[in-house]
Amino acid sequence: MAVPPSAFLARAFPPTTIILNHVGGPLGIGPYADKKQETFAAWQAGIAELGKCQNVVIKLGGLGMLFGMFDFHTRETPPYIETCIAAFGADRGMFEGNFPPDGVSSS
Repeated sequence: MAVPPSAFLARAFPPTTIILNHVGGPLGIGPYADKKQETFAAWQAGIAELGKCQNVVIKLGGLGMLFGMFDFHTRETPPYIETCIAAFGADRGMFEGNFPPDGVSSS
């Protein structure tokens, strides 16, 4: 897998804190709509690479937006939050509330 451009940026500016919003925002619409496994694999590899950059923190939220690939209404256990925590650790993850956009898929 190629190194995500955001990892190059993080490595170029190590003293700068970078906040990755909405768990990195994997897309699930348009040309990505029927490629959920492929998209997840690429996203997971990118998250693991960014997790190595100590100046990057991740916001754990935004999972209910329509452009995402988060089909929570059809799944029992979405692996996105666990993947992010495994890559960044609890010290570099922060929960975000993303309402009203997340209201499409949750109350």
